[in-house]
Amino acid sequence: MLRRPLPLRLLDAVLYSSAWLAAAAAAQTAATLRLWPAAGALGGAPGGRVVALVFAATVLVYNLDAVLPLQAP
Repeated sequence: MLRRPLPLRLLDAVLYSSAWLAAAAAAQTAATLRLWPAAGALGGAPGGRVVALVFAATVLVYNLDAVLPLQAP
C-alpha cells in the first residue's frame, strides 16, 4: 500500500478534523453568552470555561462517534 506524503496527510488531518465543528460550536456559545442578559445576574459572564467545555464536549462526542462501532440490534 502506497502511503501519501506527510504534508498531504497533515493537510487532510487539518481539513477533516472535528476541531472545526467544535470551534464553530464554541463560537456560537460565546456569541450566545455575550447576548444573554441573565449572565450579568449570575455574577458575571461565565466566559471561557463554558466555551472550553462546549469545545471539549463536541470534540469528545464526534471522536467517540468515529471510533465506536455501530451496534445494530
